[in-house]
Amino acid sequence: MSKETVYIAGAISSDPNYKEKFRKAQEKIEAMKFRVLSPTFIKEGLNYEDYFPLCYGMIDEANYIVIIDYSKGVGREIQYIEDVKENGIDDVYGLKEFIEKFGREMEETENQL
Repeated sequence: MSKETVYIAGAISSDPNYKEKFRKAQEKIEAMKFRVLSPTFIKEGLNYEDYFPLCYGMIDEANYIVIIDYSKGVGREIQYIEDVKENGIDDVYGLKEFIEKFGREMEETENQL
């Protein structure tokens, strides 16, 4: 059985602490046995506009999307996610909501074994 994939979205250019936030989110999600995709996997140094096609490709491959911080602007990434949701994908969560939902489901599955 292949792992389900989670794309982590969040502010980068407007958040000087983004690397730490993404790293912590990635660790929590991976601990729940999900594969993680993240814009932080892309090497720094590209032009701002060049990141979007790479991020969109990762979003398209994800089963779930986790947005780290709704209060910070994530601009075009969020707009793309909204467009994806309009096309029938409705698996977008905040980090806390995702951990509560899937952490609980994992516990229930483990208790049944």
